Amino acid sequence: MTWRDYFKNGYTSPFGDCRPSGGNPCGRRHRGTDLSHSRTSGTIAVPAPFSGRVVHKHYPGDGTGFGHSVVIETTLGDGGKWKFYIAHGAWASSQKVGDWVTQGQIVLHEGLSGFTSGPCAHFEQQSVKTGNFTDPKPELLRVANGQGDYGQTQNPTPAPVPQPASGNTGAVKGVLGPNPFGIPFTGGLQKIAKLNGYKGALDQDWGNGITSGSMTGFVNFLRNRWGYSGNNELGPKMWAAIARWLRANYNYVGNDVPGPDMRAALSRADTKNWAEL
Repeated sequence: MTWRDYFKNGYTSPFGDCRPSGGNPCGRRHRGTDLSHSRTSGTIAVPAPFSGRVVHKHYPGDGTGFGHSVVIETTLGDGGKWKFYIAHGAWASSQKVGDWVTQGQIVLHEGLSGFTSGPCAHFEQQSVKTGNFTDPKPELLRVANGQGDYGQTQNPTPAPVPQPASGNTGAVKGVLGPNPFGIPFTGGLQKIAKLNGYKGALDQDWGNGITSGSMTGFVNFLRNRWGYSGNNELGPKMWAAIARWLRANYNYVGNDVPGPDMRAALSRADTKNWAEL
């Protein structure tokens, strides 16, 4: 599937759909539109519809319901600045806040994180000037029809590339945030990291993998015990190693995609390690 093909089909829940709230079956309206191309979380890559700057990221448990999401600011054909929210990723985007993304660059994978009933990518379009939301589908269909990348004309200054701190090896992609695993509590996982080289506090803040070192310690555990050979990015390879660990120790019987069952097993593992380590 090309990036243009992605936006030609797969539309499910449209802008303005009724959503239940406070006992009212139509207590609120859908603020965006959803695209879904598979029933399996994590299998479909989501391209950026426009070039632009990453201005924000969301994570499971932050109260927004977006799950793993990325917010890209761009300039459209009307000359106005707009934010595009792309949500419900199967795992965190590798882009950092401040990074420039080009049209068609993969920013997420359709997933189940946040408030969604099936694997999808949720798109919202918000005016930077007014804060109002509008139906993103017309702009997404323009992309599908090859009508240009307005954001590409901005010719931005590249964001600085962070350098690993002394003594910390391995590439680190993206700000991980306080809860990259999508479970309510991560103290037990941080205790595992502590036993594998992490020197900081048990604060549940996984930082960016450079300053805090939490993820570096946890990755050392996965490398030493569960055959992980990647970097510090919480992506498909790391989730596969986590799945091997959970299958062997915490009654997990699912696949390598971080859906509800895997996160339930990960939460069990966290609780047990918090109590015993």
